[in-house]
Amino acid sequence: MNSRITYFFRHPSAGVSIAKVSQVFVNYFKQTRRVCCYTVPYHTTGIISMFRNLLYVCRHRDREGINHLTGDYHYMVLALIGCRSVLTVHDTVMADNSQSWAKRLFFKYTYFVWPLKFVGRIVCISENTRRSLMRFTSRTDIVVIPDAIDTSIFSYSPKTFNAACPRILMIGTGWNKNVERELHALQGLSCRVTIVGKLTPAIRKAIEETKVDCENLTDLTDKEIYGLYCQSDMVLFCSLYEGFGMPILEANMAGRPVITSRIAPMPEVGGDAACYVENPRDIGQIREAIKKVTGDAAYRDNLIAKGRENAKRFLPSVIEDAYARVYDSF
Repeated sequence: MNSRITYFFRHPSAGVSIAKVSQVFVNYFKQTRRVCCYTVPYHTTGIISMFRNLLYVCRHRDREGINHLTGDYHYMVLALIGCRSVLTVHDTVMADNSQSWAKRLFFKYTYFVWPLKFVGRIVCISENTRRSLMRFTSRTDIVVIPDAIDTSIFSYSPKTFNAACPRILMIGTGWNKNVERELHALQGLSCRVTIVGKLTPAIRKAIEETKVDCENLTDLTDKEIYGLYCQSDMVLFCSLYEGFGMPILEANMAGRPVITSRIAPMPEVGGDAACYVENPRDIGQIREAIKKVTGDAAYRDNLIAKGRENAKRFLPSVIEDAYARVYDSF
């Protein structure tokens, strides 16, 4: 039964990453089902803004069709009680990183305990997220559906590796991206680095201390980011925390070796198609991984070949079929 699907997206000032990965399967369902899309009008997690977003969802919910909250603002499930609803959970950072006990308690119930109790179907983007979510619910019907790679933008683009002075791509500058340690790992190595994202004072300081040859780019389109993958020789993504780890998959798709952390969910995404650093807080381990990828052509070629195969697990058609089964389960 092809019920109409109403998608709700968080406010763009909270970030556009969820909207981008969701749009891949939303565009597919626009071709096969009746679809409506709404973006809630408020971003902050203040009580008044949350209440206004709840009213907005209540006004635009579909009582006959399926309502899908694409991520982050989990509390909006409370406006969908009595409706068929789906919630995609990307991570549990709201519960994990709140500083005060009062905020942790607030987010525990408004973002997790209550929404997970009342929502019709729960989707997690990784097994790691599902395991983390089990702290807040005893439900056994949670489905894992990973993010999809956007094949309308990303494709294989072969490049001769510049072993003498490789161009290294770093995506993201948040606290979890570990950029400062990556820069210190590169100190003294011949390379050129492109960092995508607004530089923090700590990253600026690391650039000054290490003298690494860096360029910084911000506010790029998806096509421009893909262009950076094509220009790069390798991707350095030794993150400390991720809900998924899309740069691993993007590197696989573009045909670039990627170095990442052996911290869940990165191995879940990368499989055997990445060079793993056991402890991303150890600058020496990051440095050794960089030297291994740079110095071993056969190893690089193997990573690239396995990456192209690994990317097939995340093709839009695979993810769309998985979501269709969730919708049709009502």
